[in-house]
Amino acid sequence: MPMGSPIPAMGNVVVRYNDVDITAACNSAQLAAAVEALETTNLASTAIEKEAGPATWSISCEGPWSKELDDVCGPDVVTPPATKRNADITVGKTAGSKVKYAWTAKAFIENYSIDASSPNETVGWSGDLNLSGAPARTIV
Repeated sequence: MPMGSPIPAMGNVVVRYNDVDITAACNSAQLAAAVEALETTNLASTAIEKEAGPATWSISCEGPWSKELDDVCGPDVVTPPATKRNADITVGKTAGSKVKYAWTAKAFIENYSIDASSPNETVGWSGDLNLSGAPARTIV
């Protein structure tokens, strides 16, 4: 089964946090699911045995900083919200072949950074959307 044609990232990824599209503030976005390996080795085992455990999900983003981006992220970093936010990432080129991973009221920002370390470059930002639980995965 062929795996399809490569899809360019530009124009084919959408990132939203707290129902606000932050895609224009992202030069990169990476969805990661780190599946925990649970050791199940016992005295009858002949080698180390493992089973797949729960996944830890996150979306890491970075790009050009702006006040508009900070209006979305900054308040939640200064005072974390009592209720977690919505977050989603959609990847794909055409309708019916896009995949959306969405979390409802299960996201918060961590590792938020504003980078003005070089006077010859623009101000940048980076941060991780920490996602609680498994996403709703849909084809859009």
